[in-house]
Amino acid sequence: MNAYHLLLDPAAGQDVRARRIVVPDGAPLDLVATAIMAVFDEDAECAAVTLVVRGLPSGAVSRARFAQLVGAIGVHRGDGAVGAGDGGTLPGPPNRFELFTYTCTACDARVYRLEADRQPPDCAVAAHGAMELQP
Repeated sequence: MNAYHLLLDPAAGQDVRARRIVVPDGAPLDLVATAIMAVFDEDAECAAVTLVVRGLPSGAVSRARFAQLVGAIGVHRGDGAVGAGDGGTLPGPPNRFELFTYTCTACDARVYRLEADRQPPDCAVAAHGAMELQP
């Protein structure tokens, strides 16, 4: 079990076409939480994201559960919480990483990665094949 299980919502289920975030081995929890926040901020219709750890779906994080967690503990970037009064956090996309977005050309599936130096992921629908990196 990894630290990401704290974010998972068993009630969210796993939709084969859900948004997926591929989590690199050893990624810190705050980085994963910031990536989830970026996905939810980018896609207002997205109700849940599936975390993929070591190539396997680990579980889903629902927007509702994530909002509860963020409201309770805040999402951290670096050493302090967002808006903690250090004056170093600016509005806009996070600057610790870039979230690479891949989309399926046959359906609306999306995969988000924190690394772009690997082969493009395949759509969860096997017949759809490789996904395309979006600018």
